[in-house]
Amino acid sequence: MALRRYLERRGWQVDEAEDGAQAQRLLEPPEAAAYRLVITDLRMPGRTGLELHDWLAAERPDLFGRLIIATGDVASPEIQAFLQRTSRPVLEKPFELSRLAAMVEEVERGEIGLEGD
Repeated sequence: MALRRYLERRGWQVDEAEDGAQAQRLLEPPEAAAYRLVITDLRMPGRTGLELHDWLAAERPDLFGRLIIATGDVASPEIQAFLQRTSRPVLEKPFELSRLAAMVEEVERGEIGLEGD
């Protein structure tokens, strides 16, 4: 909720998904190309952020380039392996809103590469 308020105060229109499956449903239609940014947590019910990441890479590369990943778990072996293979920016929780703002700007300017996925 805090993230939503933060982005809306900066003029963003925000859509939220309760879980990874709902997020995928929001991102499937052609109209989803209008999203300027996608932020996902790695730990979500239903479909994980890891699965959403891989689906976006395969099915929606246009949105994959706008993806930011948030996680509080960077220690587990599964997450470590994932972090090694993704080129998308990872926001470690807890994070400062200023770090989020900088990351959003980098993604919007296309300064974060796509190679490696």
